[in-house]
Amino acid sequence: MRRRFWVVSSICLGLGCGGGGPSIRVVGMGPQLPPRGAGCGARQLDIDPQQVGLGFQTVAALYLAADSIDAAARKALEEKVCELGGDYLVPAVQAGGTSAFFVVKPRPGVEVRDGKV
Repeated sequence: MRRRFWVVSSICLGLGCGGGGPSIRVVGMGPQLPPRGAGCGARQLDIDPQQVGLGFQTVAALYLAADSIDAAARKALEEKVCELGGDYLVPAVQAGGTSAFFVVKPRPGVEVRDGKV
């Protein structure tokens, strides 16, 4: 019985069982940055995901298990960006019920206005 509890707990931690909110998986891709705090003003950046490496430091990739992105999912993604120390969320790909995003910070000298470089 005890072993079953640990197996189920491990699966839930990995997949985000319960909690009621959207399931977001984080894959670190760069340096670990200090969190920026809730409501840090993270926004979506509308650029080609292949251009991310040119002017931005990639902090992490986020994978959202959802067929569509509603207001609750958008808020959860923005909070995760703040928690990871990023500034922007760049949509990468959406397929098979999963949406992928990059969490990025602009490199010095890169200006972002109205969600565009």
